[in-house]
Amino acid sequence: MAKKDFSQINTEARSATKGTVARSAIQSASMKGEQPPITEAEKAERLAEMRTQGRKGARAVRINMAFSPDNHEFIKVMASQTGRTMTETCNLIVQAFREAHPEMLERARAAVEEMKAGGFAELPAKK
Repeated sequence: MAKKDFSQINTEARSATKGTVARSAIQSASMKGEQPPITEAEKAERLAEMRTQGRKGARAVRINMAFSPDNHEFIKVMASQTGRTMTETCNLIVQAFREAHPEMLERARAAVEEMKAGGFAELPAKK
C-alpha cells in the first residue's frame, strides 16, 4: 500500500485554528467543574436527601455490599414499585429498623466504649 502524500496540506492555517480551539476547550473545561464552596447546612441537607452525586465536599458515605438473591430481588422490586432507587430503598429499610429499635444503637455504642475503656483488661495478653 502506497503512503499518502500530505505535502499539499496547509498546516500553518490548521495549527493556528487548532491552538485557538484547544485553548478555548481548556478554559471551558476548567470553568465547567468549578463550584462555589458548600456550607455545612447545605452539606447536611444534600446528605439527608441523597443529592450528593458529583458534589465536592458533600459526598455520601458509600459501602460495597453483597446481598442474597432473595434480598436483592426484594430491594429491586420494592424500588421499582415505589419509584425509588435501590439506594433510597435500602436507606428507608435501615431507617425504619433504626426507628423501631432506637435502644439497639445506644447499647452497641456503650459496648464499644466499654471495650475502649478496658472492659477486656482481664483477658490474658497475646503471646
